[in-house]
Amino acid sequence: MNHRYCRRFPVSIKARIRSRERRDSRATVTNIGRGGAYIETPRANLYPTDSIIELELLPTKGAHTGTVVQGMVVHRNARGFGIMFLDENSSSVGGELHDRHAQASHGQHAAAAM
Repeated sequence: MNHRYCRRFPVSIKARIRSRERRDSRATVTNIGRGGAYIETPRANLYPTDSIIELELLPTKGAHTGTVVQGMVVHRNARGFGIMFLDENSSSVGGELHDRHAQASHGQHAAAAM
């Protein structure tokens, strides 16, 4: 059962995970939506469910540069973990990226229909 209230879109955004309890870890955001994101990292076991993290989205062409979002780990597996955004700014960033990918996806579907 999918309990998300907003669709997620596939992305590949390099990021840095920060938490008070751990050293910074490199990661890749692989999907994002208005409410949260999924983060792949070989160090997923260091971030237990309910822990709070900061996620810095590293500079990429045409994307946010140095943007930091806050989230709570809501689930994890061997490859990574899912976070729920905790503040309005984080949800705004997720929403902006969500909208950008939704428009791109819609444009691809429209072009395919022609």
